[in-house]
Amino acid sequence: MLRHVLGRVLRRVLPFALGVLAASLLSFPVVAGSVDQRTKTALVIGFKDYRNASSLKNTLNDANLISERLKTAGFTVETVLEAPLTTLATSVQNFLETAKGADIALVYYAGHAVQIDGENYIVPVDFDGNSADIIGALYPVAKLLTGLNATVKSRVVLLDACRDNPFQAKLKERLGARAEGQGLAAIQMPVVDGKAVPTGTQGLVVGYATQPQNLALDGIAENGRYAAALSMALTSPDEDFNTVLVRTTREVMTQTKGRQQPEHRTALTGPLYLVSRPQPLSCDLLAAEPDNDVSVKGVDFDEIDPAKALPACEADQKQNPASPRLMHNLGRSLERAGRLEEAAAMYRRSADLGHDWAQVYLANAYMEGIGVKPNMTDGIGWLRRAYEQGNRQALVTYTELDLTEVFDGRAERIKTLQEALRKAGYVDVPDSGQLDDETTSSIEEFKSGLKLDGKSITFQMLDRLNIIEKLFPEKDLTP
Repeated sequence: MLRHVLGRVLRRVLPFALGVLAASLLSFPVVAGSVDQRTKTALVIGFKDYRNASSLKNTLNDANLISERLKTAGFTVETVLEAPLTTLATSVQNFLETAKGADIALVYYAGHAVQIDGENYIVPVDFDGNSADIIGALYPVAKLLTGLNATVKSRVVLLDACRDNPFQAKLKERLGARAEGQGLAAIQMPVVDGKAVPTGTQGLVVGYATQPQNLALDGIAENGRYAAALSMALTSPDEDFNTVLVRTTREVMTQTKGRQQPEHRTALTGPLYLVSRPQPLSCDLLAAEPDNDVSVKGVDFDEIDPAKALPACEADQKQNPASPRLMHNLGRSLERAGRLEEAAAMYRRSADLGHDWAQVYLANAYMEGIGVKPNMTDGIGWLRRAYEQGNRQALVTYTELDLTEVFDGRAERIKTLQEALRKAGYVDVPDSGQLDDETTSSIEEFKSGLKLDGKSITFQMLDRLNIIEKLFPEKDLTP
């Protein structure tokens, strides 16, 4: 009985997971078979010959290498080399103006940088440490981030600048403890605002050539290890940028025997693809999620033609076996063809690799028993992971779906909820088995205290109370 009631509630929102919401909110104009329609812009900065310090070895080569790679990937690139502060500030401001409204803006910096009071600053080539306003002679990374955050959908900032700093002694002499700490400080990542239900991928990626507070090693050839690895990783089209960064980290660690470990921090609302193919894959044209960043229109679930999509996706996935997006596309095609167990297995492979839409579909499979044995605990776990990545379908299902109907007339379920509220500190909640005033007001207080949205009973609230398994036991879900 519980599965039937729960299924009726879920089906009010879960159709969105089949593409309806994505199709209705998709904002950029794309037609099937088109090339990448996104606006992609980049600023590449490289400083080598400092006027008051010894020259760096690889930085200009690194900047030129990344610049050329980004141009090949379809970015409009501005390259700034050997700039004093005034030129640097003007170049950054011009870039911020031209980047307004861009789908993707990327900034790569190779040179010296310092941290002061936990904030990072780019060191221009004319810095000498003698200015009366010593901090004013540096360029704040925070200013760059603020400018990008206000105008660009997806922002990527890569700081290849964690070298031993020749200005550190002078900075400590002038600023004392404010200038302590080697390498760069960790940049505070923004919280993805799920309330806005963002369309497509939005947010920020920050990359460091090595972990914050640590120093990077100079390259042994023409290029630094981080730039060389990143450049090679950027040659793969239609690959989630997170995968690109993981491969970059692995390569640098291999080259340095673990002495240098790049670190990347992300706050994105979906997969981010920097490099697109000249022409899209057939699998994407026939089965991609409408909410995508590979510049195809996508297909609503009910519109997938498995006779065409299945062979196309099987072939493309075989040629690109590590692509979580193609795994997900194949899973959609299999589910549409009624091959539910195979579909669930493909969703699981994609979800394990971090693909947010596959996590949503896998959550749906566990919650509805589609191709797998129903298990609400597993379903909510996958839904939570997709929500934490900013997936907007997961946002709706996890935080907004009103589950009050599941409790109507079911005293034992309500008592389970009341017991959990008492354990959470709301000792005055009765054991009445009814959604009385004290219980509903405690629900409001509990959600308010955790800054959860709304007043209704949601999966997120029940998850935080750790009672999903008690409320939805496997025996009640099995037909």
